[in-house]
Amino acid sequence: MYLVDGLLQGLVTAVSWEVLPYLIMGAVAGLIIGVIPGLSGHFAMAMMIPFVFRMDAAVGVTFILAAHAAVAQGGGVTAILFATPGTGQNAATLLDGPAMTEKGEAGRAVGAAMTACFVGAFFGVFVLTLLLPILRQVVLLFGPPEFFMLAVLALTFIAVLGTKGNTNKGLIGGALGLLFSFVGMGSVTGERRFTFGLLELWDGLSMVPVLLGIFAVSEMMHLWIEGGSLARKASDEHPSELQKQILGGVWDTLRRWWLVVRCSSIGTGMGLIPGLGSAPAAFVAYAHAKQTSKNPERFGTGTVEGVIAPESANDAVEGGALASTLAFGIPGSSSMAILITALIILGVEPGPKLMFQQLDLVFLMIWTVVLGNFIGTLLGIAVANPLARVTFLRGSLLVPVLLTVILTGSFVVESTWFDMIVALVFGLLGYAMKRLDYSRPGFIIGFVLGLMVERNLYLSLKLYGSTFFFEPLALGLLVVTILVLVYNVLKMSRSGKEEHSIGAVDGKEAANVQSDLLFCFLLVVLLVVFFVAVLGYKPVTRRAPLLVMIPLAVMVVGQAAVLVRKLKQARAENVESSLLPRIETKKLGKAAQLFLWMVFLMLMIYLAGHACGIALFLILFLKFASHERWLLSISLGLGVSVALYVLFEVALKIILYPGAIYKYVSALVWS
Repeated sequence: MYLVDGLLQGLVTAVSWEVLPYLIMGAVAGLIIGVIPGLSGHFAMAMMIPFVFRMDAAVGVTFILAAHAAVAQGGGVTAILFATPGTGQNAATLLDGPAMTEKGEAGRAVGAAMTACFVGAFFGVFVLTLLLPILRQVVLLFGPPEFFMLAVLALTFIAVLGTKGNTNKGLIGGALGLLFSFVGMGSVTGERRFTFGLLELWDGLSMVPVLLGIFAVSEMMHLWIEGGSLARKASDEHPSELQKQILGGVWDTLRRWWLVVRCSSIGTGMGLIPGLGSAPAAFVAYAHAKQTSKNPERFGTGTVEGVIAPESANDAVEGGALASTLAFGIPGSSSMAILITALIILGVEPGPKLMFQQLDLVFLMIWTVVLGNFIGTLLGIAVANPLARVTFLRGSLLVPVLLTVILTGSFVVESTWFDMIVALVFGLLGYAMKRLDYSRPGFIIGFVLGLMVERNLYLSLKLYGSTFFFEPLALGLLVVTILVLVYNVLKMSRSGKEEHSIGAVDGKEAANVQSDLLFCFLLVVLLVVFFVAVLGYKPVTRRAPLLVMIPLAVMVVGQAAVLVRKLKQARAENVESSLLPRIETKKLGKAAQLFLWMVFLMLMIYLAGHACGIALFLILFLKFASHERWLLSISLGLGVSVALYVLFEVALKIILYPGAIYKYVSALVWS
């Protein structure tokens, strides 16, 4: 009976005047971000986090989860109309979406995709609702050994997140996130670790600036360095004709309800497995639809089933991912790792306590996913063509504006300049990982799970000794972990994608290898510094870091060995390659230019404060770096500055930095 009462209470809260406006604003923001290629659900949630400070828990969770729920709709629109997926989870839609556009069926594809997204999301949270009574009982069976092994299993699944089939790079990303999570006071002994004399590191690295750096700053760097606009391919479909076709696409999805149910089941099931995410689920659902179709040869040529299958799966994933996130505190996806951060900021602890003490908040999240997707679907259908035009905004306009929002968001977490520096440093790391195909989602999952791994390892050893993993449930999770690793390695070996195999190396790949080798060298230097530091800690304090550093060192050295062999092969074949890293000289210059502009932004904020500093930065950046007209530069600079001031100072009551000049003048006046 509590399920019915909880669902009704969650619905009443979601549509209340206190919550509903934030649900709508979050869904609209998520849809717009989804339209912009590269700005994924991770970016949407990371950008929303600074705004949830001072919000009530119900309002903050609704705002950030609604934004994430609507991202897929926006990404589906651009994937179909412009062959440019807004997010990675929409990549599978490229197989048939653009082909339908070329056949003059863009509206039909958009309608089918929007409807499939909503139905898939509804199916996922429906399954989550049915699982709640079971999860409330299962969670009681989990103690420290089980939670530790469950976290290890989640980290193992990070291997799947290794891009281009490189399991080692996926694991390196996850282990690197774990290692950085140990910075600060030890969760067991309280001893300071890896602070290197910096007082700001005593409390560890704040999650928000790390998130903004890894996902947001790195995306801005990529956009600035690559140049041009986000979308380069226009649709010739007339708006009125597009809207008529959309209704036909809605009916196509409803008529193929059994396909939607099957693909949504695949998405929900894969969402229950920590670390997999939406993109793999979308491709698996597409493959399933093709294998079970009576006309498999039509897939890839512009069939509506090829759009319905992946779009219904990628949103259904969130229901399954929410299950493990809320019940166990284990992020079911990298986006859920960011959700955990938001929950902690709002004073909510995911896990058993949430399931028993704040069940009303769980039902609110369920309704937020449903309503957020519903709003996103309606908006996506209504404004599919005009909304997609956002992708044609020049990167030279988007980058400086979004950078001001990102660095301001980093500052307002604890009102400290150090967090802005952290966002900048991790932005450089995130860009390197993006360019070299190391798993950034894996990094975030490792960063979120780090303290949980250490705490439960300590309790397990204290309560059960070194044989704690022989506890029945923990042993079962250990067996699953081993099987996952073995299966993944064998699968790669059979498909000819084993990391240690070396094929022909051309000049471009040789340059990439050199860049990757430089990155591995820097990782080795980092590990040496951390290893020297960890030797001075107490045995209990250094246990968890060593358990991460040793396998991480082995993986990095193994990756470097493969790269050296490839480089030797390239030289043996007389393949010419640049001595520079992967980024060409011109792109390296643009990266350095943007870095200096970001430093200049922080300097302007320090001297003139957020309001004046941001305005000055934008005016100068737009004029001299983006080469825009003075009128546009001044208008946009002042407009963004005023908007941020109203948002933070007036609406959210968050005091921004007034500036050193203002402080100095005030001191003179009042002295």
